[in-house]
Amino acid sequence: MQGAARAYGSMTIALLKEELRRRNAKTSGRKKELVERLECYDRNFNFGQGCDLEESEEVYTFSMPNLSTYKDVNRDSQIPHVTNDTLKAFIQQFGKSEDGKPEAMYRDRFLLSLRHSSEGDHIYIAARVAAEMKKTLVYKVDVKLDKYGVVQETQCECSVGIGPNAHCKHVGLALFALTK
Repeated sequence: MQGAARAYGSMTIALLKEELRRRNAKTSGRKKELVERLECYDRNFNFGQGCDLEESEEVYTFSMPNLSTYKDVNRDSQIPHVTNDTLKAFIQQFGKSEDGKPEAMYRDRFLLSLRHSSEGDHIYIAARVAAEMKKTLVYKVDVKLDKYGVVQETQCECSVGIGPNAHCKHVGLALFALTK
């Protein structure tokens, strides 16, 4: 499992927690802490413990289309236009104001990928965003829009990005990218 330790940073939080549960390890904390905990378990041969999977935590899940239906976002993509006003209204509903962080992260190329899929009257956006403090960590961001471009649901793998109303800088970056 030593070779897998290097890949923990690219795993989703759900997969990290599943691996930690399998090892009877604590599953709370930020993604960085989960990665470090798994690396520690690898270094210490699971601390001599067996590995039993126990499902005891109830986890929020974001319903989304099959991953094979997602396509890269480009100028020809048939997705509703998200305006700066939409982005501002989304942020303000949580008592926050624009701080320029999503735009700066966009300019500094923290957005690694942006893909879309549609199902019924909804458009789903999947983004991969590099963590600002530790660029080896990658957060997966999911956004659900209605056919008018209004944000319906969001989630991010970072510690403040728990859905269905995540409003972290990573979600802000994904939404900001849609205004371009």
